[in-house]
Amino acid sequence: MGMVDSAGPKKKAGPGAHKRRRVALLIDMTPMVDIAFLLVIFFMTTTRFREPQAIEITLPKKGKPIKTKQSNVLVVAIDGQGKMTYRIGGAEPLSIELDSLEPLLNALELENILKQANGPDYLDKLARTPLGKEHDALQRVIKEDISKLTVLIQVDPRSRYKAVIEAMDAVNHAKMARFSVIRAGVLDQVQPAAAPGAPAPPPAPAEPTGMNQPRNEYLSLRRV
Repeated sequence: MGMVDSAGPKKKAGPGAHKRRRVALLIDMTPMVDIAFLLVIFFMTTTRFREPQAIEITLPKKGKPIKTKQSNVLVVAIDGQGKMTYRIGGAEPLSIELDSLEPLLNALELENILKQANGPDYLDKLARTPLGKEHDALQRVIKEDISKLTVLIQVDPRSRYKAVIEAMDAVNHAKMARFSVIRAGVLDQVQPAAAPGAPAPPPAPAEPTGMNQPRNEYLSLRRV
């Protein structure tokens, strides 16, 4: 017994029949564009851009040189490859990384303050003073008057500018009151005074090129 299709035969579309068209969906993107521009304006007006940093350079005034004990002079030397060493006075130079420079400056300055006659008394007074204007003023007195540590950044003319700036930033962060930048070889050319009647020492060798400052002239850099 055969099966009968209850739906009947399917009708075929005639030559005059039209297919039903699909309705196109239109999405208005104008509100989304407005929101995107509003977000861009919001972030541009609320974002704080990095402020330009500058270092104030103060040339030394004319006058007689000030004598400083070698035990109060810290020399940080940067060679042509960017390697850094430090030494106190005439001691042997020791290698140091940039990340360790600021802690070293703080430790050596504290050690220098403790060696001064009234240094421990000022440190004890600073510890008992609450934070505020009086505390800041006392700390400034300790760094500028009590501490005798002087930092000399000795730069090789072949060293990179970035290495020098990073070393100066570390000195700034440590808030050192006295530091200068000198050319490599300046300290080695300083010779002791000759005894009476002794022959004059030979002339110093020619200065390496790359620096415009005369020999034995320092660039005193103060924290902004």
